[in-house]
Amino acid sequence: KDLVPDWNAAELPPVPIKEANIPIGEPIAGIIFTILGIVLFTFSPQLLGAYYYNHGLVNIPVFNLDTLRVVLPLFLIGMGLGLLKNIWELVDRRYSIPYAIFVFIINTISTILTVIIFTRFDIWNTDFAAQINSAFHLSFDSSALSTWNLITDNFVIFLVVIYILETLAIIVKAIKYNNQFDFMNYVKSMERRSNKQ
Repeated sequence: KDLVPDWNAAELPPVPIKEANIPIGEPIAGIIFTILGIVLFTFSPQLLGAYYYNHGLVNIPVFNLDTLRVVLPLFLIGMGLGLLKNIWELVDRRYSIPYAIFVFIINTISTILTVIIFTRFDIWNTDFAAQINSAFHLSFDSSALSTWNLITDNFVIFLVVIYILETLAIIVKAIKYNNQFDFMNYVKSMERRSNKQ
């Protein structure tokens, strides 16, 4: 009697779709940068700004540091949610439907936090452009200062668009690759059924 049992290639599980896998470098990089962001915003937010030399290195912070201390918990919640998303990606490493739902929830909360932080609080250093002008002896006119105000006023829109695009991209990938995988499973099961008849 043959010791090796009979088998059919149709009975093998479908080969996983390569594009459905999340590259391991993405969540690792995300975790590293998120932890660095948490440390920076918690202990040294003043480092985020412009620097010039005037009898020593002088810093012009881009944020209103007093306001930043008030909204720091909201920042930390947002970054913590991002960290959870990266950990999920590191453990599961697939564009699955549960992952897409999780990202939708995380990004919805993050979007709400972003809108609250950047619209309800004076988070920016309103004198940043003027201080740059003075420190570097530049001749900014009113249009340059208006440009700075335009950037800060619309920064929240930029972040919200990023969240929406990321969420949509992940949902589309999850639906696309899971449907393909389910179709392959269906084909394999039909082949096995026909071989048994």
